[in-house]
Amino acid sequence: MSGDGDALAPLNPSETALVLVEYQNEFTTEGGKLHDAVKDVMKETNMLENSASLTKACRDAGVKIMHLPISFGKGHPEISSNPYGILAGVKEGEAFAEGEWGSAICDAMKPEEGDITVKGKGGLCGFKSTNLDFMLRQNDVKNIVLGGFLTNCCVESTMRTAYENGYKVYTLKDCCAATSMEGQNAAFEHTFGMFSVPTTSEDIKKAVTANGYMLSNCQHGRLKGGYVKGVMLKKAELLSLDVSFFGFRFFAEGFISASLSNTIVACVTFRSGLRSAIRLSSFTNMTGDPEPLAPLNPSETALLLVEYQNEFTTEGGKLHDAVKDVMKETNMLENSVSLTKACRDAGVKIMHLPIGFGKGHPEISSSPYGILAGVKEGEAFAEGEWGSAFCDAMKPVEGDITIKGKGGLCGFKSTNLDFVLRQNAVKNVVLGGFLTNCCVESTMRTAYENGYKVYTLKDCCAATSMAGQEAAFEHTFGMFSIPTTSEEIKKAVTA
Repeated sequence: MSGDGDALAPLNPSETALVLVEYQNEFTTEGGKLHDAVKDVMKETNMLENSASLTKACRDAGVKIMHLPISFGKGHPEISSNPYGILAGVKEGEAFAEGEWGSAICDAMKPEEGDITVKGKGGLCGFKSTNLDFMLRQNDVKNIVLGGFLTNCCVESTMRTAYENGYKVYTLKDCCAATSMEGQNAAFEHTFGMFSVPTTSEDIKKAVTANGYMLSNCQHGRLKGGYVKGVMLKKAELLSLDVSFFGFRFFAEGFISASLSNTIVACVTFRSGLRSAIRLSSFTNMTGDPEPLAPLNPSETALLLVEYQNEFTTEGGKLHDAVKDVMKETNMLENSVSLTKACRDAGVKIMHLPIGFGKGHPEISSSPYGILAGVKEGEAFAEGEWGSAFCDAMKPVEGDITIKGKGGLCGFKSTNLDFVLRQNAVKNVVLGGFLTNCCVESTMRTAYENGYKVYTLKDCCAATSMAGQEAAFEHTFGMFSIPTTSEEIKKAVTA
């Protein structure tokens, strides 16, 4: 699934786009508000230098270069007044403000004549709120090569949607950066191979210049930009000091200098030598450790149950052996049954989200890749067959809603899920099911971008390994949801 060692087939440059996600000063440059969060991974992967080199080679070859920056108006009005997840930190820290140095594309990656800059990105997925899909199709693009920031946030969300939209997606292991090498490696090891062909900048260079695919005599210029120091950090988690800022992690030494109610003031010294006073208040728990939840209004809450079907849940299912160890470790099926009953009794809307395909799986490409290749080859989730049926323990009952039409990975794609949620006045979505880092995660990401308050259930999900399960919750889920447990949700909907 990692794509290591696989030589790429030649790529036609005229059908290929290099999509560069958020190569902006906030991330790339000393003084950027998020630079300290990613600089170690940037150095480890040499991602900026690799990206610059690849971009030049792709331009020379005739590949379409597309820049995908993120930005917000003054005061970040595009973000909710009560945000959570990664956007809460972005708003509080006033990051990526339009017209400011931090939101500008860095000098090394500035657009050149002939490049396309996609505008309007104010969320995490590059397709959300932009015309990226239109631009790609207008340019007859079939292959998307992805690099940028953050590996397991905006790059991954864009990758997932591109895959579901039918593009052939290539992700660049040496042109991306997360906030830790653990998060970086976890994304590529456990997830990216399901939605893309993980590869390197050198392999892409070879692929776009193979078989005579090369343009020559291209002329390029470079724009020069200024340098401005930005505010470094504003949040911390005591006492290590293990600092959480924008949902990213730093390390520092410090002490509490004042405390009032739920606000703490600390003086800290960072690795860079910067000393700063930091005001601490409520902040997103990126590790996902269970915290008491505020009460949830059952009439505004939906429990969304993803693919509790025999193929996964039951002995004899084609995918059961892949998940049974994690199911046992987390006790997820029993927890899901108990939570579903408690939520029904409380008046929470129960929504089932199965996946299914016609005979021969005609919904899937004749030349599939990623996780859908295995689904088609194994004829899994065939409509009308035992494997696609709900397992006995999680069968819908009267009053539940079953969402139909899911033939991809995100629960919102090709279904009326969003319509049904809004028709039922749902504001809070609680997610459990299969696979943690595939369909559950894709659904979580879109739900977050659609404005729902999302809760993900650590003890009601299963991946194909505990390493993948833990990596998803440790490195990613806290950016898009509130990771919690079935017991905490029970308390919240009955409070």
